[in-house]
Amino acid sequence: MRKNYIDNIRNGVILLLFPVHSFMIWNDFGQRFYIWVGESRILSTLIVLVNPWFMPILFALAGINARYSLKKRSVCEFAIERIQKLLIPLLIELAYYVVEALNSTIQEAVVICVGTFY
Repeated sequence: MRKNYIDNIRNGVILLLFPVHSFMIWNDFGQRFYIWVGESRILSTLIVLVNPWFMPILFALAGINARYSLKKRSVCEFAIERIQKLLIPLLIELAYYVVEALNSTIQEAVVICVGTFY
């Protein structure tokens, strides 16, 4: 059975990521962001207070969800499900990027050897 409060916490954390990353353009603590508009102590304080908690909360929620998932299925079923949902799409995406990188490299080599016709 899904725990709705866990999903709500995860969704809240993910939705909070958007404004915090948008506020980075006003951050004046530490190193400036590559796009910097000006200083805002309030937004910088919010970033400093909230930013370190995003990844730990998401990892903890993933672990909690895995624990509840393992109560419903065996370790083997859980591993097969994770492989199907995560590993197979990852491998397909990696293969796509390798093909794109090779294609880009070949096109650059052709332009260098033949020259451009612009």
